[in-house]
Amino acid sequence: MPTKDLVSWNSMIDVYAKVGELVAARQLFDEMPKKNVISWSIIIDGYAQQGNPKEALDLFRQMLCQGVRPDLVSVMGAISACAQLGALDQGRWIHMYIKRTRITMDIVVETALIDMYMKCGSLDEARRMFYCMSKKNVISYNVMIVGLGMNGFGEEALECFAQMEREGIPKDDLIFLGVLTACSHAGLVTEGFLIFNCMQEDYKIEPKLEHFSCLVDLLSRAGQLEQALSVIDSMPTKPNSALWGTLLMACRTHQNVALAEVVVKRLVELKADDCGVYVLLSNIYADVGMWDDVLQIRELVRNRKMKKETGSSIIDIDGSINEFVSGEIHHVWSEELESVIWSFLKVAM
Repeated sequence: MPTKDLVSWNSMIDVYAKVGELVAARQLFDEMPKKNVISWSIIIDGYAQQGNPKEALDLFRQMLCQGVRPDLVSVMGAISACAQLGALDQGRWIHMYIKRTRITMDIVVETALIDMYMKCGSLDEARRMFYCMSKKNVISYNVMIVGLGMNGFGEEALECFAQMEREGIPKDDLIFLGVLTACSHAGLVTEGFLIFNCMQEDYKIEPKLEHFSCLVDLLSRAGQLEQALSVIDSMPTKPNSALWGTLLMACRTHQNVALAEVVVKRLVELKADDCGVYVLLSNIYADVGMWDDVLQIRELVRNRKMKKETGSSIIDIDGSINEFVSGEIHHVWSEELESVIWSFLKVAM
């Protein structure tokens, strides 16, 4: 195209962002001779949706500094980024900004804010937002139920589900997934099974792989590992590696070596036995003092030249997002971190 207008540039960036090609999307974005709010919204939302929330927030700040007034898409991208990062202070600031600039506060934005507050652990603010909503839908209830469950308020999550039933809001498979997740995090085994059966018998909703995953997670957290294995074996759909991974994690928590070995064999059959699987199995052996098996696993990992993915943490420090990578020794905070670690060690000794 000899002449490219804003629509052409934005369309190409949007395509790249939606298929996860963020490097190409960002290159085009940086090359644009002129940007509008849609350009900014596409790239911000793209980074947020593809799991790069830090970059999404950085771009949101750049957009504001350049005097571009955000639209709903860019605001939603920024709120989602705050939720992923647990950046409560920045999430509050964006909430206040929405109010101050009178950006339309519709049900979608309100639900996104509830999700952000829940994921940042600010339940009181999430509750206030939820109960002040003039209109709620199944997504609003789902976000509230999942958030309450993840924060340990399983009974309140079930009450929220009951309120939804009283209000006659139609239920879908996602809301049942949310309630089962809440039961799982709160350890409500009996309630979880009742809801799982209710979904099938009363609402005629066929459980998907995700619903079975919640049931397995519920049983695994409660230490009922044999029952969890029985659920997996009786599933009408083929279990995936994530489902087996959930059970393997539970095997370490409850030190069930025999079942862990069975699970690893199933993961080998799925060709999903990556380095993380063997590291976890090695840790299970180490927890029960099976050191010969630990050495065998380490030798296997070494012979296969497997590499463990580097871990990292992103936290909000006084409104600034900081990333810490495992093994990194040249971080700007390295001296302060070392000092804190030594102080903890002295207390422990």
